[in-house]
Amino acid sequence: MSKPIEITEQSFKEEVLDSDIPVLVDYGIRSIPTLIIFKNGAPGDQIVGAVGKNILVERINKSL
Repeated sequence: MSKPIEITEQSFKEEVLDSDIPVLVDYGIRSIPTLIIFKNGAPGDQIVGAVGKNILVERINKSL
């Protein structure tokens, strides 16, 4: 399992859009948790709100 890394405007294309593997991105929205899974450079599944670990694992596995 990879460790989280900080994505910048300069690294977004390389680390997210050009990635060979799905990438889970947290845009740091503070009031409502929002996670987006990018696959093949395009936003795919989006998880909004606080959800349990089992839901996160299920949604991530579905994207692999």
